[in-house]
Amino acid sequence: MGPPAYDGTKHAAGTHGLRWGPNNVVSSGCRDGSVALWDPNTKTNMILGGGHDGDADPTGRWVRCTAWSPDGSLLASGGPRRVCVWTAEGELKCSLNLASATTIAENEDDPEPYYVLGLCWVDDATLAIGGGSHDVAVWKLEEGGLRFSLACHDHEDSIRCLAACNGRLASGSDDCTVRVWDVTPAQSDIITRGFGAAVTCVCWSPDGALLAAGSADSSVRVARAEAGRQFGAVAWVWRGNAEKVTAGVASIDFSRDGTRLAVAAEGRVFVFGGVLDATLGDMMAVIDAPGLRYDVQFAPDGRQLVYGRSLKREPVASDNVGDEWPVAFVDAPLIDDDPY
Repeated sequence: MGPPAYDGTKHAAGTHGLRWGPNNVVSSGCRDGSVALWDPNTKTNMILGGGHDGDADPTGRWVRCTAWSPDGSLLASGGPRRVCVWTAEGELKCSLNLASATTIAENEDDPEPYYVLGLCWVDDATLAIGGGSHDVAVWKLEEGGLRFSLACHDHEDSIRCLAACNGRLASGSDDCTVRVWDVTPAQSDIITRGFGAAVTCVCWSPDGALLAAGSADSSVRVARAEAGRQFGAVAWVWRGNAEKVTAGVASIDFSRDGTRLAVAAEGRVFVFGGVLDATLGDMMAVIDAPGLRYDVQFAPDGRQLVYGRSLKREPVASDNVGDEWPVAFVDAPLIDDDPY
């Protein structure tokens, strides 16, 4: 099949779950229940249909997360009680109704245990899902759809975010901890308890040597792996309060070469350089991002950033952003003329 047929339609509300895939296509979810694919070159997009139709909820339970498989051939999206898997061309491959899956236990503390807040691919056929349940559920993609594999039970509150690298799975939770899992067997280690509020985002460096996490307490912590698969003490902490960030960290992302870390918070994107050497955490730039809501991602070549916007804000006056567009593409600060 050929590439997606972009038609220029837009989300009807702000975007969530932006992910810049290895195939140079940007995916996003929306509170209107839709999933979109964006072409960063033409600044046009297509809305995927037939997956989360009817899942939009006036209380705000929208499609919050998307994730590309490592080879870029599949896209997963998570919304209220449902996970969908799409081909790279935008065709629905399969759908999973979590409310009918007996593998996810209901919790007395959460009225919506099936609501998906985070998902990621562990490999090209293994999908991890987290949300209102305290569990991280791992599913295998087979010919007939998604088959439950196992559940990871160590968190004490809802799962906010997930990320995977080299077979390891990281999860952040409302219990203010980050855990790293060996999926088989389902055992985890707590990386940090230092956060004062929910962990809202986690991200691995490309080589798996660093794990970054952001929190609703407006801080970012980076842990460095020691010998083997074990993590030592937190190597670097950024406290957003010094930059008048008080509403929490929305999103973080490493550039593909691991030399930069982007942090999205309160209408700005903070870019730090030298994250793999002794100059860990040098701030390179602060980018004004009007209307920024949740997610920021580096382009595969490291030259651009994309972030999601709320359509309640004024349109951005920029050649890179169309009027009332729910995504914005901006130039990323470079360490040199050719980052890769």
